[in-house]
Amino acid sequence: ERFIADAAHQLRTPLAGIQLHVESFEASTDPGQRTEALGHVHRLAARAARTSAQLLALTRTQAPDLPDHDGMEVIDLATVVPEAVAMRVHQALALGVDLGYEGLESPCTVRGDALQIQEIIDNLVDNAFHYAGRGCTVTVSLERDVDEFVLGVDDDGPGVADAFLAQLGERFFRVPGGDEDGTGLGLAIVESIAERHAAEVAFLHAPSGGLRVEVRFPAATGKPAETTH
Repeated sequence: ERFIADAAHQLRTPLAGIQLHVESFEASTDPGQRTEALGHVHRLAARAARTSAQLLALTRTQAPDLPDHDGMEVIDLATVVPEAVAMRVHQALALGVDLGYEGLESPCTVRGDALQIQEIIDNLVDNAFHYAGRGCTVTVSLERDVDEFVLGVDDDGPGVADAFLAQLGERFFRVPGGDEDGTGLGLAIVESIAERHAAEVAFLHAPSGGLRVEVRFPAATGKPAETTH
């Protein structure tokens, strides 16, 4: 029921905009106006597609049949995280972003789902790409803090004011004055997945002045489950 309500609310505006600009395109014979209308259609269609995908992703993370933290397999973040980062290097190069990884060589075992961890990294990296902008530096890190493993994503973008840091994980929240094309769902997805992993999310100021997001996973004992490729 919440998915239906969210979809109806979030998709109404871009779909109405698409219809408006299609009508404008059909009614005009001026090449400049038709090109402008078509550009709006492309932008709004991309926004609707991204919103739909993220609504589905958020709903999947909240499915009642998914295993909870205690029922998950032991995985090694020192393997999962750099592999997930490597999958985004090509996009980073295309966007002019310096994407790097700083991690541990020793095993970082936690109870978790590798695909959901990748979803966390994808959303945090997407958020950094989107809001820090072209020419920025994004660093994904993995370190140990006593009995926790800390996954961090830092960027050197404009950062977020103290007044809005606590709201970043809320569904559909976007920092005022920021890019209106954002869905406000990426960080909510991170929060939802982290909750299933008994992990805690923190939104902080990065040393470079941008945003730092930390996800703290409780360490697990045992060997990682074997995977097949």
